[in-house]
Amino acid sequence: MISAAQARQAAVEALDSGLAAREFADQPDGVWDEAVLVHDISSGPSYWLVPYRVEGRVVGFARVLGDGRLLAIGGTGRPGRPLGDYPREATGLSAEEARLAVAGALEPGEVATAPIFVHDGPPGREAWLVETRRNGEPHRWVFVTAAGTYQRPAGQLLGDTVEA
Repeated sequence: MISAAQARQAAVEALDSGLAAREFADQPDGVWDEAVLVHDISSGPSYWLVPYRVEGRVVGFARVLGDGRLLAIGGTGRPGRPLGDYPREATGLSAEEARLAVAGALEPGEVATAPIFVHDGPPGREAWLVETRRNGEPHRWVFVTAAGTYQRPAGQLLGDTVEA
């Protein structure tokens, strides 16, 4: 897995080489900010999101794979938010807002872990993952985005079927 600095450099090189020139042509004064690690749902490192900022607001991003290859580059399609919590830009919520969304829906005996910035399925499907535990054992995975929450039994991968 490359470092955050190497992921940022990959984004810089994409812009310098012209790969991102069309996407950010009207924002030449932008800069690539510090890369944010996105985990897979097993909490392992998966890829980096590198925010592109103009005047302190996130207006675009690059997704850089762990081996340094550029996966995607694009704009947010909306006015940027002040920089500070890039996972919030990607998911629409801060880690604290995700934690609070799950805290209100805990079942008796459940305890929630801290939110982790993940992708559920293919890269680009970013969300906050909050695992709940019951009696010390994983119970549910709750995924939180601005569009809402969804859940499944802890450990069940996207697309897995549950046998009755």
